Amino acid sequence: MEDAPPLTARQLDATDAALTTVAAAIALTGTVALDGGPGQGRRPLTPISGPSATSDSELDRVEGVHGPRTLDLVVIADDQGLPL
Repeated sequence: MEDAPPLTARQLDATDAALTTVAAAIALTGTVALDGGPGQGRRPLTPISGPSATSDSELDRVEGVHGPRTLDLVVIADDQGLPL
């Protein structure tokens, strides 16, 4: 899928939020998988299990260093309550 209009890596890094579809989701871990299909961006296969995080030498946890600071999921269901 192509950006419309095409965006540079710098422009993508400057965005405040992104909306994407997912190929699969795992409720137990809260993991979603992007496979590069329609609405899923440029990467071939990407599992996401929440915001990125790292710790410094004193083990102070910092979230959102290499990716999203938060991850919100919206599940859309059909009229029988099954995810679409």
